[in-house]
Amino acid sequence: QLIQSRMPTIVFDNDATSPKRLALDWMVQDPYTLDLLDDNDRIVQRFALAVFYYSTHGPTSWKWRNRARWLRSSSECDWGEQETPGAAVSDGVGCTRNDVVDRLELWHGGLSGTIP
Repeated sequence: QLIQSRMPTIVFDNDATSPKRLALDWMVQDPYTLDLLDDNDRIVQRFALAVFYYSTHGPTSWKWRNRARWLRSSSECDWGEQETPGAAVSDGVGCTRNDVVDRLELWHGGLSGTIP
């Protein structure tokens, strides 16, 4: 209900392979996401990023190094390829100091598909 209240155009259908369903299924199994139960903004943010990942064929078309660093059980601000922790993002998610995503840098990602 949280996702649908914040994103009213989202409709969950019975297609178990849809990007929205894959993202939701991943989230309900991810321990880090489950620990965020009091942070609705972060939950919605993680859902949006996971839908983006699945919509652009992350599991199959993204370059291995980048795909291996997405949907980890850690802050979404750490997803992607970084040279060192806390360094500037070279390919991945960039966030403000308050963990709000403010950019995606996917120069070498190998994305395909449709951006939702």
